[in-house]
Amino acid sequence: MVFDLERVRGESGLSPDDLACLEARIREEFSEDALMFELHFLRAVKAFQEGWVTREELLAEGVEA
Repeated sequence: MVFDLERVRGESGLSPDDLACLEARIREEFSEDALMFELHFLRAVKAFQEGWVTREELLAEGVEA
């Protein structure tokens, strides 16, 4: 792991279920590339924290992370 994803998860403001859903969706897209998974997960959480996307938008099917 390059990034401290445990800290990111803890500070995200998302529930464990929401985080699991988000992670599964991103892992599906980047199953072969752990670094790309980390980058997209970090970017998605940051977008939520900054108010750029809502929880619903973040977890919506078909929305690019």
